[in-house]
Amino acid sequence: MFVFNMNIAEKFENFIQGQTKIIGSLKNNHFSSIANKSSSVNDCILYISSYRGNNGNIMFYDDHGNPKYWNDLFKYDVALLYWLADWSIKNKKKIIICPRYADDNNGEFSWYEKIFKNKKLVWEIFTKNNQDSSYQALEKAKIIISTPSTLGYEAFGRGKRTAFFIC
Repeated sequence: MFVFNMNIAEKFENFIQGQTKIIGSLKNNHFSSIANKSSSVNDCILYISSYRGNNGNIMFYDDHGNPKYWNDLFKYDVALLYWLADWSIKNKKKIIICPRYADDNNGEFSWYEKIFKNKKLVWEIFTKNNQDSSYQALEKAKIIISTPSTLGYEAFGRGKRTAFFIC
């Protein structure tokens, strides 16, 4: 079984008898061979969006059976984005959001507009126009900010300067 990581391998081994081989992300592995060789953008910070279009939904139940909502998780993202906006203004850096979704049907773009509306910040949403767009964004970025995300881990694995903020 070819699997993404050790955790997935252990899960499969609980249900299927056989050998596992950890190969990581096929998409990331393929893209590294066709990577855009353009130069990095020095005055920008790429923020990998962890937005989900289900803010009011229950994400999981804690050990005591209490529901935890997506909004509970997003409050840390909002605090991080406020800090990142202030830092970017002070250091004259532009923030480029690498979105999860290709359009605003799930409210992602509007969510960032609401967060940044009172900031005198230069920012934009990276346009996703094909399945490799996120990887192209990684190639152009000199510094990447991520909460725990597969794309953030892939950026780190590709040798990109990646800062993880984990709450």
